[in-house]
Amino acid sequence: DAVRAAIWHYKERGALCIAVLCRRSVNFADGFADVPYDLKREVFIPPGSRRHGVPTADNICADIALYRFAMELNCQFVTNMRFLPDDEVFVSQMDLRAWVESGAGPRQKVEFVFDGNG
Repeated sequence: DAVRAAIWHYKERGALCIAVLCRRSVNFADGFADVPYDLKREVFIPPGSRRHGVPTADNICADIALYRFAMELNCQFVTNMRFLPDDEVFVSQMDLRAWVESGAGPRQKVEFVFDGNG
């Protein structure tokens, strides 16, 4: 319900939304089989540990996907994650690290709080 509320909050304001979710956190059995029908067009789930074999990497895969979407689409993104060039997610992703160090990435990040108004 939180993902749905966030998506609709931004869609009502004219934003195109892509919700990048970590497979481990949503536990969808068959990919999109359990994603509610009204969210299927807005949800992206990167390959999970069954595909790449590293269970602890699921969160990093989701972070990389989120940042790569924001960088490639030159759009804002919403996250509550730390966002510094020395974060482990940027170690193997030199283009993303350069994006953060240039200041472009941090300017595109939107902070958020959970409240009744979105």
